[in-house]
Amino acid sequence: MKKIIFIAVILSLAILFPVAGFSQTRILKWQDGKEGCVTLTYDDGSANQFRFAVPLMNERGLPATFFINTGDIPGAKYQPTFVGRPIREIIRESETVLTDKNNFFERCSALRYLAQVRNVPEVKEFSDAAVGEMIEQGKQEEALALADKLFLRLRESGKEYKVETMAPAAGKGFELTWERLRVLAGQGHEIANHTISHPYLPLLDQANILYEVEKCREDLLTHLGPKHTRSIECPYGIEDARVLALVNPEFPFVRNGITDKFIKEILRGDPGEPPAADKEYVQWQRGPLANTPIKEMEEWIDTTIKKNVWLLLVFHGVEGIGWEARPKESFAVYFDYIKAHKAQLWTATFQDAFKYVRERMNAKVEFTADSASVTIHLSHGLDPRIYDLPLTLKTVVPAAWKTADLQQGAKKIKLPVQRQGEVAFVQYRALPNAAKIIISKKE
Repeated sequence: MKKIIFIAVILSLAILFPVAGFSQTRILKWQDGKEGCVTLTYDDGSANQFRFAVPLMNERGLPATFFINTGDIPGAKYQPTFVGRPIREIIRESETVLTDKNNFFERCSALRYLAQVRNVPEVKEFSDAAVGEMIEQGKQEEALALADKLFLRLRESGKEYKVETMAPAAGKGFELTWERLRVLAGQGHEIANHTISHPYLPLLDQANILYEVEKCREDLLTHLGPKHTRSIECPYGIEDARVLALVNPEFPFVRNGITDKFIKEILRGDPGEPPAADKEYVQWQRGPLANTPIKEMEEWIDTTIKKNVWLLLVFHGVEGIGWEARPKESFAVYFDYIKAHKAQLWTATFQDAFKYVRERMNAKVEFTADSASVTIHLSHGLDPRIYDLPLTLKTVVPAAWKTADLQQGAKKIKLPVQRQGEVAFVQYRALPNAAKIIISKKE
């Protein structure tokens, strides 16, 4: 008898809720069922990003993520330094112990501090980015020899070198302040971690890598709150395994360091359109340079919509200030093109796009229904203190319904009933791990 009743219930639901090839409730790939997602990001916090690009984005309702170096901001507690043994001890040791793989990172950390923070003339030719390029080109022996040469100069100078607290350089013209960043955050933009002082992290030892990322995070927490401590991008767009092994466990959202099995990450150095992928999501990074044609950038938007991917744009300079600076007029034209595709494209901060993807891929939907209502429980096992973004759901309702009421806790809204062939459905946003979602026929 129980089996007969169960079959009868299933048949009645099938009549009430014809599915036509899709489940009764499903979570859409992008917010509001958009056909693709674009994230605007800016590196280094150069002045004209805020002077020119921000107003243009605000006028068009486009949020962005700014990866900034906190050591440049007046009032930042932490400044670039060297963490480790006394520098004089390292210099003295270099007289009898040549630079090798065991001490290379410590010595590069010290040289970087002396050359690029303290501006010590004996080692002014040291550039962490240039030495990093040597390593990438397989010129390890040249890099070791350069370190030995510079430490010889330090020994021969007879000077006493030690760590000193440095104040941020005085601003010129437009000055980035914590108050300006708080206003920016209030407008819907994300402020994110780009280290204290933009070092080439693969050349630093563990203590100095962690100092740069953790102390940057502390200042962001103090001045902007926890929401702006979760995303990070290591300077120079590196994807170094040793660095990422330290950074990934500390930050939920890491650019150039995706480990999620359901996301294919295509870095901006990879040419061409995103290929067909065997993963649910593709994050496609593109980095517009000073002379990148607008037409090419517009084609990135077209491809994003066509292939249903996550386009992550990486900007640097604006109107003559910053690396590969683009004219401000080009930003206006490009932002207009993005806005023109608003119906098809979700524009989200780095954190929000990543949240949505992870929440959707970890979500569980429980569904019950009768002729008068549909009840859904939406949940995931992620940390609710971080993953608090509503998901967009599509739920089949009885074909006779014209309009519907939705309630989730105190939230009550009216929903239009849409149709796809013979199937009636409603589409809506709902918060995971919250009250049950009740959709009922509007009388």
